[in-house]
Amino acid sequence: MLSMLLLCLCLCLPPDPDPLEPMKRDHGPGTSGGGLSTQSAEVLKPGSWSLGLRVDYTNFQRLSETQIQDKTLSMAGADHVHFDAVRWSMLETFELSVGATESLQFGFSFGYYRATDVREGHLHADGSYGFHDFGDVSGMTDQWITSKYRVMRGEYGSLAFFGGVKLPFGDDNEAGETSTSNAPLDPALQPGSGAFDFQFGAAYTRFLSSAVSMDTSIAYTYRTKADDFKIGDLIMFGLALNYRFTESVQVFPQPSAFLELNVRHLFRNREGSEQEENSGGTALFVSPGFRIGFSDKVSLTIAVQIPVVQALHEEQQLTKFKVSTGLTLSF
Repeated sequence: MLSMLLLCLCLCLPPDPDPLEPMKRDHGPGTSGGGLSTQSAEVLKPGSWSLGLRVDYTNFQRLSETQIQDKTLSMAGADHVHFDAVRWSMLETFELSVGATESLQFGFSFGYYRATDVREGHLHADGSYGFHDFGDVSGMTDQWITSKYRVMRGEYGSLAFFGGVKLPFGDDNEAGETSTSNAPLDPALQPGSGAFDFQFGAAYTRFLSSAVSMDTSIAYTYRTKADDFKIGDLIMFGLALNYRFTESVQVFPQPSAFLELNVRHLFRNREGSEQEENSGGTALFVSPGFRIGFSDKVSLTIAVQIPVVQALHEEQQLTKFKVSTGLTLSF
């Protein structure tokens, strides 16, 4: 299976850099971002297609049952006190893009999410402590319909605006592999959110020399409420520098290396009218990566995401490292 091959490639890379996403309760695909996440201002040529498979493997801070209990009890007095922990997660994303005009392209994506060893500590209304071991959680993610429109292209670079809408057709009613009841897990742990989301942003691309290029982008994801629960809105900023080792863009194989910086700010979740205090925060990630173009139709990218700053709200599980791989076919 291709996804397992890519995961094997991931696991052969340095073992303690980090991913990106772990915010106390927000382990699901809706909080994912990082390596390979900076948008380019370039668009596909009219009539051309691109098919991509991306695998994001995230390894989280290892916590014992006692540590989960201590972190949960440390937040006594707050409303809706939960502390969720995940051993590792993997998100496989499939994306199909098509060039409509010289300046416009459209895309459609969906994915499959899996989280292992999902556990939760929480405080009941009477102040007593409860612990649940849910085992593994998996399912289809929600689907995105996206577009990108390039408004400028010239000697000073390219500028494009992009946006999309997320359709709530993923699995949002999972109960966990070892759950003792049929009650679904917290929405932040589900593969799908059950809500419509909207994204808009801008990207700028420029060649600094014949071999060095720069991409930068910023995106805002607005999330709506489902079942009286709202996952926090997301702001993502990315800056990537890429160096191509070959002099000509027509020579293959064509290896290149890149360094990417990503800042992610996740707003707090809301349950009813109350904010979840231990959710959301700001994180900075550094992602060294390598890309090789086997031809003008096939390329493979591997990136390791290292957390430099994780300024999370209250008690949250930290990320150890994340590895992202991407395979792109163009035709």
